Amino acid sequence: MSSQIDAETDVLVIGGGMAGLFAAIKAREEGVDVILVDKNYVSKSGSTAFAEGDYSVCNPEWGHDVRAWMNQATVVGEYLNNPEWTEITVRESLDRYNDFLAWGVKPKEASDGSVLRFRRPVGFGPLECCFLGRGWTFLPAMRRQAEKVGVRIIDRVMITDLLTQDGTAVGAAGFHGRTGDFYRFEAKATVMSTGNGTFRNVPGAMGPVGFLSYDGESMAYRCGARIGGKEFANTGATGFAAQKNETARVDLRGKAFNTIPAKYPGWVSYGPAISFTNSYVDAEGYETNRITAANTIHEGRGPIYWNLDGARPEDLEATLRDIKDSKTEFRLERVGLDLTKGGLFTGVLRLESAPGHSIFGGGTGISSTGTDCTTDIPGLYGAGDVYQSKAIGASYPAFGFALRNASVTGARAGRAAAQFASKTRRIPLDGKEVPELKEAIYAPMERTGGFSPDWAEQQLYNLMVPYYVLLVKHGDRLAATLTMVQFLKNHVAPKLTARDAHELRLAHETRNRILSMEMILSSAIFRTESRGSHYREDCPGRDDANWFADVKISNRGGEMELVKEPLPSEWLPDAALTYRERYPRRFP
Repeated sequence: MSSQIDAETDVLVIGGGMAGLFAAIKAREEGVDVILVDKNYVSKSGSTAFAEGDYSVCNPEWGHDVRAWMNQATVVGEYLNNPEWTEITVRESLDRYNDFLAWGVKPKEASDGSVLRFRRPVGFGPLECCFLGRGWTFLPAMRRQAEKVGVRIIDRVMITDLLTQDGTAVGAAGFHGRTGDFYRFEAKATVMSTGNGTFRNVPGAMGPVGFLSYDGESMAYRCGARIGGKEFANTGATGFAAQKNETARVDLRGKAFNTIPAKYPGWVSYGPAISFTNSYVDAEGYETNRITAANTIHEGRGPIYWNLDGARPEDLEATLRDIKDSKTEFRLERVGLDLTKGGLFTGVLRLESAPGHSIFGGGTGISSTGTDCTTDIPGLYGAGDVYQSKAIGASYPAFGFALRNASVTGARAGRAAAQFASKTRRIPLDGKEVPELKEAIYAPMERTGGFSPDWAEQQLYNLMVPYYVLLVKHGDRLAATLTMVQFLKNHVAPKLTARDAHELRLAHETRNRILSMEMILSSAIFRTESRGSHYREDCPGRDDANWFADVKISNRGGEMELVKEPLPSEWLPDAALTYRERYPRRFP
């Protein structure tokens, strides 16, 4: 029989990655009591734990230009970003960088002893970053700082439900992932920092963060918060088209193609799968890259080859340094892969995407209602990837933006929540709701038959993983997929079973993933244009006249309601610019 553990605090922070740790530390520095809870182990959890460590701190002493950085986010994000939030994250990044230094996190140094600064010439856009180290190397220092200032940390408790009283967030409830004990937290203010989501069995670069399951946005949605940006359901790859450059075409006749062994991990600490070397060709020898590869495949020009013979020496050198820094050379050695010898390789392409992994860095999630990280629910604040600050728009602008956004929004959310808690009396919870809540949480363990979480998730994965669902979209395919996802939500999710506390966690994660996939598909159908990482081949152009707007999703009596929310016209670029000047990335 599971026990019940009750706890009271001023500020409850849910999720212990970078955003959650910043929120907890900054809230505690305001003098309030703080509990930080995570379904895994704080400092070894969240997408931050597996982040590359690129941190795009804007430092004028290093020659950085705030306006140039903002312009990068605006143009790549195709004008859907909120300029105020973008500027906040850029300007406050230096303060957060100095926090890291004060807490003992030391960025990598160049050979002359200065801070190593670099630009990744691949993916989304080149902006200078420093390197904090892999996430698992600096998060422990943040945990130590949280404990030092007096944050109470509770590990391995999965929060499943927000608690509200008269429309105000007053805490949360969940269970311990090992013992199954029921936990109920009462709080004057709550910060949601649970990160993004993907699938447990997703291959490649997002594999290590398969435990992310859209928990925070699902809880907030069920309590009435609006969710935005869900049509931007991948980080960067979409239907962007690569122009056929005859001059640079590679003659593949007589070439040897190296097939990476099956035991080669798709994720090698982000190198070479997300290396500095963005040199790819299609089956016809034409150049392509990570953000155009999906459309190249769609046009029937696959497979895609990693062309090390065409790599720039400086990019290859940076890739080798990246792998060395991650201490993963052994993974290349055990399959006999020597990047210095050049060649053409299959099986190494990363599309900058994972099924359902929504754009991170503030482009999607619980909708922001202010620059103090507020949401539609009084007492609930958001931070990190779960919070749609709109610091970025329709595409991820450059490496290092997500960590920067997490640090800045985390600090802001923590302080704002602490100030709210300091001025608010505790609202007593209605104890009558607890038995009903516990019954709902533990329902999968009470069933004698039904569907296993593993089986249900595999069905969802099979629906969402094909490139022609979320990368190259079409209204008909989206509608067909949505029909099946709604079947899973309405018929399978209520019948999920669990034999123990671990499977109970999987059941709740699967339910949240199904809900998020419904949001993604519904939002993609609703936006009848293409923009950024949302490409529909049946609506292939940007439509500023009708779709310079956000899509917001709300829970209306159990039904999903979508509305178009127009954006300020002053966010649009100069009307005198040509279409190609406004939108340099080309759709087919």
